[in-house]
Order: sequence, then C-alpha cells, then structure tokens
Amino acid sequence: MPSNLPEGITHIQSLAEDTGLPDNYYDLATVLFTFSYTQREDTLKELSRILSADGSAILILHHPNSATLRHYHLMFYAHSAYLLMLEKIKSAIQSFSVNQEEILSELDEKEFQLQSQFNSDFDLTQFLITDPWLFGMIEEHDKHITKIIQTINEEIRVGAIDADKINELWGQVDANSQQRIEAKAYFLKMAQDLHDNVFKEQKDIVEFMRNNGFDFDPLEIHIFLDGEGLPAAYGMVIKR
Repeated sequence: MPSNLPEGITHIQSLAEDTGLPDNYYDLATVLFTFSYTQREDTLKELSRILSADGSAILILHHPNSATLRHYHLMFYAHSAYLLMLEKIKSAIQSFSVNQEEILSELDEKEFQLQSQFNSDFDLTQFLITDPWLFGMIEEHDKHITKIIQTINEEIRVGAIDADKINELWGQVDANSQQRIEAKAYFLKMAQDLHDNVFKEQKDIVEFMRNNGFDFDPLEIHIFLDGEGLPAAYGMVIKR
C-alpha cells in the first residue's frame, strides 16, 4: 500500500468487478487499462453501481496495435515454440533409449534451436528495437536445449548408453515441459482476454455499452497506443 498519501486520498486493493465501494456515491471514476484485464460487462456494472446519478467515467484502453498486446502474443508464441522443441527432444530421448543396440547418429543442434524456428516463422529483426527481451528469452531457451542435445550426443559418441542419465534427462525435459504448458496457457488467456477487450475506436465502446444496457456517459474515452513495457492498470474514484 502506498505511504504518505495526501489527505483525503485512500488506497484500496479490490477486483474491478467487485470494488466494495458504496452505491451511487462517486462523481467520477477513471479506469486506466483495467478494463482490458477484467470481465468487461461486470466492470461496467460495477461502474454503474458506484457512480452517482450525474457521475461519469474516463476510460483508457489498449489500442489493437499496442505494445502490451504484442508482448502477450509473443510470449504465448515463445512458450509454444519452446514446448514443441522439448517434445522433439523427448522423442529423440525415447528413440535413443529404445534403440540401444542400433548405431545412432548424433543429433543436429541446429534442428532444435528456437532461433531457427522463429526466423522461419517471421522476420526477427522487426523486434530488435520494440521487443529486445524476446532475444534474451530465446537465447536462454536455446542454451538449455543445446546442453541437453550435447549430453545426448556424448552418449552416442561413446556408444555406452547410460540408462540413469537418460532417465535424468527425460525428467528434466518433462518437468520443463510442464512449466511451459502452464506458461503457455497463462499467456494464451492473457492474449485472448486482451484481444476480446480491444476496441478500435471510441464509438465501438460506446456502442458496446449501449447494447448492454449501460446508460452512464463516459466523460472521455482514450484508445491508447502504449509504448514499451507493460503499463500499470488501476482506477480512481472521485467524490467532490
């Protein structure tokens, strides 16, 4: 909770859909990006409940081309691609352990690199300035993948398959896969929620409000093309 707040200002933490604030009380509510991360119908119902008869709201929302939406879509893609690579490695390990009597060829590290996968799907250079974090993430993932591939290739070169080492590798990859599945699901939900709550123009959100029975008039609506980094999401209510 912030300290040293000016007199007359109170800080609370609550759901935008259920603030716990009094009915028909506030003259103005500001919603800074919060709308994009909540159930929009329920958030509008809560705004209608807490605003006085003459109250209004200022809504600031993400633009469809905002950096924030791009961030979550890229995160979802990155985790999805990494998960696919881990599945390829699991298949290789399984084949390696099953075909112990065969002479196996070493695995090509390049076939398992996320950098190659990304470059085949789109031009990575377009994100050099806008999303430099993506390159660090790819590099870390590739280091981990390379370490596993090198361990497998060492076993192939010496021709002595260590079952314990194979089981250990399998466990590492399996645990990492589970983490990626959870991360992928999280970023997919975030990307979908943000996409569902995007409005291209001010008239679109006004039309949405009217179609869903909300009769208060927003004082201002801003569709904001935010810059780099994830903006804070919060709201303020004001009683004159």
